[in-house]
Amino acid sequence: GSGHLYDRIGGGGGGGAYVEVLLLVTPGEKLEITVGSGGSGGVRGLREEQREAPTRENPNLAAVVSVNEQEGYAGGGYPGGGTGYGGNEVWAAGGGGGYSMVQRHTLSGLVPLVIAGGGGGGGSRNGVPGGGMHG
Repeated sequence: GSGHLYDRIGGGGGGGAYVEVLLLVTPGEKLEITVGSGGSGGVRGLREEQREAPTRENPNLAAVVSVNEQEGYAGGGYPGGGTGYGGNEVWAAGGGGGYSMVQRHTLSGLVPLVIAGGGGGGGSRNGVPGGGMHG
């Protein structure tokens, strides 16, 4: 998924994995193919402050600051994509892509034949991992 900084989009990152292979199979054999999906785009976090201060009508009121912080969350692609987080209202990282694989059904269970890892999540700045412009 893409990363965000302010209202700009950073790197694309987070695509599902791609694999290309030539497999020898026998008639009637069962294969299971998993195709990874891309990660979600970054979601910025939230920070809200509420302040109360003494007033002329209520001079004995103590100054109070209450802060509500929520982390932004970008889901990773299925299956196995990593989660991207946004720690404040300014930046957010996108989720990573899911892996792709081909498995063979055997008497012992599923046997992986080929696996490709998913792409990394999108960074919020150009030049950083997952960011644009060579990140």
